[in-house]
Amino acid sequence: MFGIGLPELLVILVVALFVVGPKKLPGVARSLGQGVSELKRAAGEVMNDVSQHDEFKEIKKIKDDLQDTVKAVRDPMSALTESVKDEFAQTIDLDPEPEPEPVLEPVPDEPKSLAASESSDSGPAAGQSGLEDSVPEPDVAGADTPPPAETEKKSDA
Repeated sequence: MFGIGLPELLVILVVALFVVGPKKLPGVARSLGQGVSELKRAAGEVMNDVSQHDEFKEIKKIKDDLQDTVKAVRDPMSALTESVKDEFAQTIDLDPEPEPEPVLEPVPDEPKSLAASESSDSGPAAGQSGLEDSVPEPDVAGADTPPPAETEKKSDA
């Protein structure tokens, strides 16, 4: 333990016997043994505390590494989330600006020279475009009844 062999131990016991005396030697030896055991126990506790402290350092280092990793993942994810939100907002445009209504410009009146030439006897009357003559007017009296060929087909069925 301390590099003391059997010859050195015998020398220590003989010196203790002369110093303390034969009557008190067993009590001193018992007290010395208890002191050594308490010293060993205290040394063991210190060793446990040191090892726990080292374990706590390792655990703290692992915790710090995990926090750094989480931060390294969270920062790009938050930036990605923000960019997706911006793109979505631009695509959907939640507050669209109203589209301007097209401005209808009034049609200018026909030039007087054209109006005078159209009012001649050969063209349509003034104010008419001439398209009314090309489109036949519908027959109002027979509008509710189908043509005779269709009524015959329905009666056969």
